[in-house]
Amino acid sequence: MVKMDARNIQELKEWIAECKTLTKAQLHSYGNTLKQNKEVNEAVYKVFESTENELRDSVCGQLFEFYRSQDPECKRFCLQYIPSILYYYLTTVAANRNRSTGRIEALLLAMYNLDLVNADGTPKMRTFIIPTLAKPSIYHEPVHLSTVALTETALSSHQKGETHVIKCDPYPQEEVITSQNRFSVLSHVLYIYNANIAKMPKPSHEMLCKMCSRLCSTGYSKKPKSQTNTLSPTSSVDSVTVNGYHDNQPRIGLHPDFMVEMLNGIYFVMFNGQSKAGLAALEDIHSRASQELYSEVLMVTNAIKNSNPAGESADDPIGISISLTPSTPVVSRAAITNASNIVILASQTPPMQYNIQ
Repeated sequence: MVKMDARNIQELKEWIAECKTLTKAQLHSYGNTLKQNKEVNEAVYKVFESTENELRDSVCGQLFEFYRSQDPECKRFCLQYIPSILYYYLTTVAANRNRSTGRIEALLLAMYNLDLVNADGTPKMRTFIIPTLAKPSIYHEPVHLSTVALTETALSSHQKGETHVIKCDPYPQEEVITSQNRFSVLSHVLYIYNANIAKMPKPSHEMLCKMCSRLCSTGYSKKPKSQTNTLSPTSSVDSVTVNGYHDNQPRIGLHPDFMVEMLNGIYFVMFNGQSKAGLAALEDIHSRASQELYSEVLMVTNAIKNSNPAGESADDPIGISISLTPSTPVVSRAAITNASNIVILASQTPPMQYNIQ
């Protein structure tokens, strides 16, 4: 945990007092200036990194007002602190200090409930399309009907390949966070962050990697791949301390849906400036999923690891590289005939040596 100095505390007090004087018309221009104020940004991060802070409730209240204003810039300013807020909240709940999380829960519930409705208050209907092998994608080419027999089975499978839009029922709104709905709310809040992750600053991406590593490895012994007694100093981001434990803190319970949302964000930051920290967080998530036997999480972690077998750098593109087969066969100008093949083999064969006695 990080302790705030007197300068950070004074900056936050002045910032909170300044925000209370803002009108609704001034929020947009003020939101643009917040991105340039590095002192305030660093101070807000430290609020959620410290164990005891008297300004945490005031900061959460101001973030709640910014998010409720629906101004895009103020909303993004709040979203960048979601990894820090989630880490502090889950560690506090694991340590049975729920009394100090009232304002944080109100902020998380506001983010959750406001995303479930449209501007006019009607519930949002989420839609998605199930991918089909009959349609081309960057990963495959569909089977053409001209190359297969026009049987009844082939025609029916081609007709079933048409895309269908699936509509999901709106999520239920929540009034309080309980042990039953905690991770459904937190998973959706992290989903909101991932939807805007491309617009988040670099410190927010760094905190996302730290959050994932810390949540997955706190309370667990960490060993390198060689399974020796010595600890690997670069195995994770701030997840290993003395004797392989993280400050002797209790283990933090995680839901597989929440861990899958963690992987969605990690996969993006791995190729956008956080390759080393992202890979370390991926290993920590994979190790935790292996211990918990979360099959859906292991499927995603293995997919990410297999799509990046050589450890691509942050400048490499996301995904896999494929080569599409041409529609018409290409014949080389230097066609190999039987005669040319014999000449090539003769030139490559070393001369035989005879020992004449």
